[in-house]
Amino acid sequence: MAKIAIVSDESSRARAVELEAMQTYVAQAPAHGHTAEILDVHDVARLPEFDAVFLRLDTNVLGLPFAVSRSAWKLGLRVVDDPRSMVTCMNKAHVQQLLEHHGVPTPDTVLLTKEGRESLDPEALFAELGTPIVVKAPSGAFSSAVEKAHDGKELEALVRRFSIQSDVILLQRYTPSAFDWRVGVLCGDPLYAARYHIPKGGWRIHDTPAGATKKEWAKIEPVQLGQVPYAVMQAALTACRVIGGGLYGVDLKQREDGSVVVIEVNDNPNIDPGGELPKGSPIFGQILDRIAREGPKA
Repeated sequence: MAKIAIVSDESSRARAVELEAMQTYVAQAPAHGHTAEILDVHDVARLPEFDAVFLRLDTNVLGLPFAVSRSAWKLGLRVVDDPRSMVTCMNKAHVQQLLEHHGVPTPDTVLLTKEGRESLDPEALFAELGTPIVVKAPSGAFSSAVEKAHDGKELEALVRRFSIQSDVILLQRYTPSAFDWRVGVLCGDPLYAARYHIPKGGWRIHDTPAGATKKEWAKIEPVQLGQVPYAVMQAALTACRVIGGGLYGVDLKQREDGSVVVIEVNDNPNIDPGGELPKGSPIFGQILDRIAREGPKA
């Protein structure tokens, strides 16, 4: 039996659905022979009381969550998200290089360095990547720092803007789709799958619908694992093997010809009751059990 800390931030106003998820983890832990407790991120001194740690908050490597992950790692606890995964996933440029090196299909991509920005040739880039070009800052999340450039002027403006955040900027071929695939993977095995239906008139999972003034989230449609196209599932699993053995949410797009590209590999993915999983799904308890038995550890 393991004692598992589900680390949250009680001083912030977490979404109600996140609180419901954490309460579900706690309720289902005993069915697998474990106990779970929601632990405030500031109570790091209590980590030695636990056998495993499950972080359910922003895993920015510059924040307190990363310090908690490292502390748990040094104590020899099983920890998700582990510090190695956090460092890797926070840098989209590094993830892109890893995926390319291991033959994981991704959109055609150019990593624009400082030297490349100084000799920027928009005409050549549009010829290589098509129109529009997707411009990304490596550390963005939830569609933040992801924009489209339709011409040279827009591209130059976005490059200047994102260069303030990073020395490297990702330029990618645009892959249009009505929805994104999301596959959740833990310890190398698929947990859940969903389609994120992009707001009408938008192109990102968090975007402004046509005629609206405020951004909306994509509508989540859970999909049984057996109904996920083979190419989507294999690309997701291969991508996660490249990153590590923790918990990841892989975003993918399937082209009209059936081919698949991996858009991102995210640590700390959303797993919401009534969203990615049905309310009360036994998978919540299975996640804790898998972390307790096989989660990453130093």
